[in-house]
Amino acid sequence: GGFRGTGDYSLSTIKTITKNFFSLSSSQILCRAINFVVVIYLARILGVENFGKISFGQAFLVYTTLLANCGLLDFGVREIARNKNQHSFIVNNIFSLRVILAVVAYCVLIFVVLIAKMPTETNCIVLLYGISVFPFALSVEWILRGIEKMEYIAISNVLHRVIFLCLIFLYVKSSYNVYLIPLFWLCAEIVWTIFLYLALIKENIKVQFQINISAWKKIIRQALPMGFSFFMIQVYYYFDTI
Repeated sequence: GGFRGTGDYSLSTIKTITKNFFSLSSSQILCRAINFVVVIYLARILGVENFGKISFGQAFLVYTTLLANCGLLDFGVREIARNKNQHSFIVNNIFSLRVILAVVAYCVLIFVVLIAKMPTETNCIVLLYGISVFPFALSVEWILRGIEKMEYIAISNVLHRVIFLCLIFLYVKSSYNVYLIPLFWLCAEIVWTIFLYLALIKENIKVQFQINISAWKKIIRQALPMGFSFFMIQVYYYFDTI
């Protein structure tokens, strides 16, 4: 009987891993295909200069989200996976920390824009893209990863890209519409975040903002090494664009 129980558990684990693998891999392929179509369309419509501004704004957004992350996502996934039945403490504190860091990150972005002396149009695009750091910080995708509910993540990622694609195709018809692109990205991010919250409610997990300075210090100390390694990877990919 004991052997059979172990076998059942192994089969269940294999089934979960297989389902999660195919959910994420299929959504990733589809999202990359949509991104490819969007890039081709925008490059054709916007022209070299405006397409460059969009790429510049996206690169700034990457660094802004890195500051709002600080390794908290990977740390949170690991801790939730370790303590599936007692994760409210880590969930609430990481969620709260990310909200605070998002505010700090956007303030830093505004400061950088003010001292960088870039063209006004570029400043606007960078700041508009930067607003997306807030739905990113409010996102609960990392919680769903921790409890191994990858199907929700797969659906939300595809939904995000489809909404963005549809808005681009419907409303971006010339280079004069360049300001709409970061706003459409923000809209897609908001829908993505709402969908993930609905998935979390379905799983009976609640998230609330709470202030716990001592816990925040401990979490930051443990998460920073992960955040630094990921930061260096993103520097490698996006530093040339900046």
